[in-house]
Amino acid sequence: MKLRLATRGSKLALAQAAEVSKALENVGVKTELVIVKTKGDLIKNMTVKELGKGTFEKEVNAAVLRGEADVAVHSLKDVPTSGVPLSLAAALPRASPWDVLVSSKPLKDLPPNSKVGTSSSRRKGAILRLRNDLQLVDIRGNLDTRLDKMEKGFYDALVTSEAALHRLGVNTPYYKFSLDKMVPAAGQGAIAVFAKEREIIRILQKINDQRTLEEVSLERKVLEGIGASCLTPIGVFVHMLRDTFKMSVGFYGPKPFHLDLSFHAMERSRSINEITSKLREVISH
Repeated sequence: MKLRLATRGSKLALAQAAEVSKALENVGVKTELVIVKTKGDLIKNMTVKELGKGTFEKEVNAAVLRGEADVAVHSLKDVPTSGVPLSLAAALPRASPWDVLVSSKPLKDLPPNSKVGTSSSRRKGAILRLRNDLQLVDIRGNLDTRLDKMEKGFYDALVTSEAALHRLGVNTPYYKFSLDKMVPAAGQGAIAVFAKEREIIRILQKINDQRTLEEVSLERKVLEGIGASCLTPIGVFVHMLRDTFKMSVGFYGPKPFHLDLSFHAMERSRSINEITSKLREVISH
């Protein structure tokens, strides 16, 4: 059997699809890529906020719904927690979840008014909490384009994910944000595979990393519980140790909020309900 993998055509998206393809072929499943040009890829002069929710994943999913592909490959952090017409069938073992500052200097040593490129409301809020004397500039385009713009002086530094740098083999100086400084986006570092047909989902189970799936599913439940979107300035990170989950939540809105807690796997539903209730209260005030 051959599975058709729908993916965007950016270098990072293709690198992620290649990882899925390799994992499937390692279990005896042949693959081919179906490259989808999305609205977000074609329109370069609009922000993610202007383009709208799910800009980069809707059209990839549509290829599966139309029968042009069997599965959709996504960076999980870009996928909304509701309204997705496909099932999350598998997650590959998670790469680094951390955010990084691409710069020759750490954040604390950047001169005042330095221009830092990022379009993420979460990253912007976290950075301003640490350095409110910096200029935060929206940035679009693939990682190569962003790095090139920084080299040309459009930015003094930029924020991206460590996983993206690793997947593209980019060798550049960077500084990793610790968990207490910037909590990663839910699902960051995880490659997710979505499908519609039951038989396809069964096949994808062969490449699923259950630990990653459980961790990122809890992160996404927090977002779902507060009705968050990709524009909500919140990070959620879960790490599983045997039968215990360690969770960190960072809200980077007008009233910043950081929470670290641990709970037993048997208590996950109650714990998530308590966390989302507390977050809704903080966000609404």
